[in-house]
Amino acid sequence: MVRILVPMMLLLAAACGQDDPESNPETTYRLDIAYDEVQNAFTGMLHNLLDKPLVDVQITVRLSDGYEMGTTDPVNVAAKQTVAVHLPVLGRPVGGWNAEVQYQVGSVVDTSS
Repeated sequence: MVRILVPMMLLLAAACGQDDPESNPETTYRLDIAYDEVQNAFTGMLHNLLDKPLVDVQITVRLSDGYEMGTTDPVNVAAKQTVAVHLPVLGRPVGGWNAEVQYQVGSVVDTSS
């Protein structure tokens, strides 16, 4: 079964009339995610559509019963790059669900020195 997701942030951006491409999820990223029964996990890809990195990207899946899966560990996604998404479903029945992406746009600060 294929499900089409509308991230909550997209709904918020539309409701607030945001025209800034960096704060509009529709022009910032594309999340292709689905429930995989064999892996018992939500799997897919997150695509950065910007020419700037997405910083501290986290994905949360909410099941129709209100249970929240995740949030994933934060990752940085370079400009125009794609990362894999894997979020295990720990013993919960999966019916309806939606996904939300949280992120910041900007430079990745190197703190390794």
